[in-house]
Amino acid sequence: MDGAVSDLNIIRKVFGSLTATEFDGLISLASMLSGCESVVVTLFGEPRLWRRTPVGISVEDYDGHTTLRDPAMSFYLDFPLKGAHGFIYGHLHFMNTCGHWVTSEIRLGLEAIVRLTVDRIEMRVDEARRELQVQLQNEKQNDFLNAVLENLSDGVVACNERGELTVFNRATRELHGLDSRSDIPPEQWASYYRLFDEDGKTPLNPSDIPLRRAFVEGSVKDMYLVIESVAGEKRTVNCGGRAIYDRDGQKAGAVVTMKDMTEIHKARAESESSLKMLQALIDTCPVGIAMYDLDARVRMWNPWKEKTFGWSKEEVLGGPLPHRDPRQREEVLWFIAKVLQTKSKVVGQGKRTTRDGKVIDVNLSMLPLFDDRNEICGFMDVVIDITDQKEREAKLLEANRALKAASVAKSEFLANMSHEIRTPLNGVIGMTEMVLASELTEEQRDQLQISHASANSLLAIISDILDFSKIEAGKLEIEKTDFDLPRMITEVKEGLALSAKHKNLKLISHFKGAPISEVMGDPVRIRQVLINLMSNAIKFSDNAEIEINVTVGEEHSGMSLVRFEVRDYGVGIPTDVLPRLFQAFSQADSSTTRRFGGTGLGLSICKRLVDLMKGQIGVESQVGSGSTFWFEIQLEHDKRKIKRVDHAACEPREARKNLRILLAEDNSVNQKVALSMLARLGYTADVVSNGSAAVEAVKRGEYDLILMDCQMPEMDGFEATRMIRSLAGPSQKTKVIALTANAMKGDRERCLEAGMDDYVAKPLALGSLQDVIRRQAS
Repeated sequence: MDGAVSDLNIIRKVFGSLTATEFDGLISLASMLSGCESVVVTLFGEPRLWRRTPVGISVEDYDGHTTLRDPAMSFYLDFPLKGAHGFIYGHLHFMNTCGHWVTSEIRLGLEAIVRLTVDRIEMRVDEARRELQVQLQNEKQNDFLNAVLENLSDGVVACNERGELTVFNRATRELHGLDSRSDIPPEQWASYYRLFDEDGKTPLNPSDIPLRRAFVEGSVKDMYLVIESVAGEKRTVNCGGRAIYDRDGQKAGAVVTMKDMTEIHKARAESESSLKMLQALIDTCPVGIAMYDLDARVRMWNPWKEKTFGWSKEEVLGGPLPHRDPRQREEVLWFIAKVLQTKSKVVGQGKRTTRDGKVIDVNLSMLPLFDDRNEICGFMDVVIDITDQKEREAKLLEANRALKAASVAKSEFLANMSHEIRTPLNGVIGMTEMVLASELTEEQRDQLQISHASANSLLAIISDILDFSKIEAGKLEIEKTDFDLPRMITEVKEGLALSAKHKNLKLISHFKGAPISEVMGDPVRIRQVLINLMSNAIKFSDNAEIEINVTVGEEHSGMSLVRFEVRDYGVGIPTDVLPRLFQAFSQADSSTTRRFGGTGLGLSICKRLVDLMKGQIGVESQVGSGSTFWFEIQLEHDKRKIKRVDHAACEPREARKNLRILLAEDNSVNQKVALSMLARLGYTADVVSNGSAAVEAVKRGEYDLILMDCQMPEMDGFEATRMIRSLAGPSQKTKVIALTANAMKGDRERCLEAGMDDYVAKPLALGSLQDVIRRQAS
């Protein structure tokens, strides 16, 4: 059966609302048509409802079962009140005390009355159903509206015309710290809760309560107040509302919305505070700051700009950037265009002219300003006055020129001093060595050895001072050339063999680690460090031996870490002296200085040289047991040149004894020294006294080797070498060895650039001369 028809609740409601006279007309018509004394309508319900006819038995007297058992009743007819959907609403009863038959015509009439009765009932049921549907729809709509109000993020309160709260949604309860609406006394709401002015301290006047104002004044907008919850927490809200009117235009109440602005209010306060701080910073900043809109109009101009350029903020705001020189304004516009193109900061330097015509140097930075959509909305420039800085730079530049000139003068002075001192020393040391090689008495030998040692000491001091000066001036550079590592160690030993022999010392060398011979590095500086360390070892030892240990590490990326150790068994060094041992002009103690001499620069120079080679240097020592000085450097090598070290093969090769040698030297003493040393080594030489004579001698005959002094009258050694190299024929291959008393940076480079093959410094030492001849003529 249809749900609408079978809804018993609706039927019960309809039957419960029927009046006693609802069916009187139909019942009277049925009584007359049937001729029955009594006609009764019974409708089913809880409880049953009885309806009577105007004639016959009253409803109060009618009892269905009793009446039917009454002997007086001889006639009974029943018609069910059956609806269109088969539902039986009740019955129409016909009773009579005199039995009679109901004709078919009468029956049809009674059935028509039954249908009218059913139609009347169903009409009432349909009306009740429609009313119920409208009621349910209204209730559903009210529930939806209540749900909307409850779930709004903003607070909503409403009151009726008596001021009683009718709406108090969840957001409002949360602002007040309430759990449910039952906590709210509606009649006392306006005065019950603690409401304050926007300052959060002054209690709100009752007449200013937004709900009351909306009702009295008709509306309220953007009213800020502070609500203190039952827990004591204060929240800032923005209120707005209006009065509510009924259909007749009468005030029926008021409604107010409350938006929680606490965080926004706090952020706004913090933002205002930050803006004040930023403005204070900009105002006190010792640089010029200005801001522009997209049309390059000035929107901000700080006090530094006012003070420096002379235009006040009031004069420039809203207008173009002020400039006395139009080119400077064009420059700023160019900066702005560049910022628009790159959307990043643009920096530069330039000049600015103040209002009174003063020109200053400035650093200028132009930055883009972005809006919330990350689009450029303006620009900010930062100007720094660098006039004083420019003046200082100019002075520093001038001072630097003066320093460079002084440095050049110092270098020239040191070079000249080196040449002037080394030239006579060459004669002293060379001739002394020659005389020492001849037959002498013991007294003569002792005196000459003292003279020779003193000259060498003087030479060492000069060399140390020159090297230290070059390092301090940053004019000493590390080179990278191929050299034979084992052979270099052998040459160092040979060069110090005589000094070691005089003190009954034995020089021993050991190679450890990876087999390697050909390496790349600066052999001159490595040899200098080794000679210095070994000379110290010889100096501070009286007997026994000096060990040179070379350890080659494994190859990594074409490089090997090589460790050099010089071990002696001499006096040793106190522990408290070790930390300052590699400092300039520092020695173990003053007594050592007096006993052994020296400048105190040797170890300092060694450390500087090792540092330049990106290595490390150190010492381990114990008083009375000797010392071990070591340094480590990275050396590059070629795998194709790696071979196992054969000490026998590492001995220097002898040069040919029949060499044709030309000596070009203008100093007669140095000529004699060189010729004596060559004779000692088994060679003879032709002698010329200037560069021009050397060139003519080469033109006249072939020479295997030329010992060329660099500084000579008429034509120096550099120019003479260049002319010799320009000659056709075998002379282009003649080995030219530079002889020079200069020892400054660039001397070796100048020799090589001129076409010379090697370099030996004055004063000449027999070992050095022998080494260079071996290298170039073997």
